[in-house]
Amino acid sequence: MLKDFFGEVNLTSQGVKELKDFTLTTYKKLLQEILGNGYSFQTLKAFIQQPEDKAVILRHDVDRKPENALVIAEIEKEAGIKASYCFRIVKES
Repeated sequence: MLKDFFGEVNLTSQGVKELKDFTLTTYKKLLQEILGNGYSFQTLKAFIQQPEDKAVILRHDVDRKPENALVIAEIEKEAGIKASYCFRIVKES
């Protein structure tokens, strides 16, 4: 499935996958595929209180460019997806 969405997928020397195609269009397709396979997106709080059988807890760490996080949040809102955003606010970021 990852190859369909992200193009070529490679393993680095540390075993971490490098994704060759990660555009907003690809992200939208990935979210729709996850929803289409019967998964729901829950906040951590909702999952703890009443977990769904097929749940995704989506968290974004935002170190720089919060305006990019806003674009992603708008995509998720349009799809009815709940996610959490953790903003790192330090001088270096």
